[in-house]
Amino acid sequence: MKIFAKTLKTIPTWILSILALLFVTYSSLDSNPFGASQFTLFKGADKVIHCIMYFILTTVFIIDYAKSKMPHHTKVSNELAFAAFSIAFGFLMEVLQGFMGNHRSFDEYDVIANATGAIIAFLLLRFYLMHQLRKAMVPLYIGSSRHHHHSSSHSSSHRHSSHHHHHHSSSDSTAEQSAEPTADDESEDTK
Repeated sequence: MKIFAKTLKTIPTWILSILALLFVTYSSLDSNPFGASQFTLFKGADKVIHCIMYFILTTVFIIDYAKSKMPHHTKVSNELAFAAFSIAFGFLMEVLQGFMGNHRSFDEYDVIANATGAIIAFLLLRFYLMHQLRKAMVPLYIGSSRHHHHSSSHSSSHRHSSHHHHHHSSSDSTAEQSAEPTADDESEDTK
């Protein structure tokens, strides 16, 4: 999980969500995505594929959301919103299939499979995977935050030290100038 967390941290937030969304859109609307018609699968395999696709889509949404909030906790309501979006998106894809006329049609069982994948992803993340992921990722974000804070503090203290040194030097210079006798002082002494 630690290796996965480190790899995940290097990927810009929301990139995986965008890629997953594009993949699902293409797979849903293309008449023969990735040449799928060439493969002979067991009966109902397409429903399993739908479930897996929307499981992945919802998982990526929620993980990207969690990344954007690190090291803070996520809100259940927002995680539910992402799952609901995935379900609504799946329904939209099915409706579009019914209008596009490319040998694909609306299938209510596909909608159920999509929703099942999204719900499983939400439950699995909420009650197990998110805890494991946070254990691996939070130290990475806290560590980088502390390093940044330490660097900022060091820079600030260096500037303060330089300013203090400059102020001290200016004071010494002023004191030296005031200690030097002026021409009026010398004339008073000669009198």
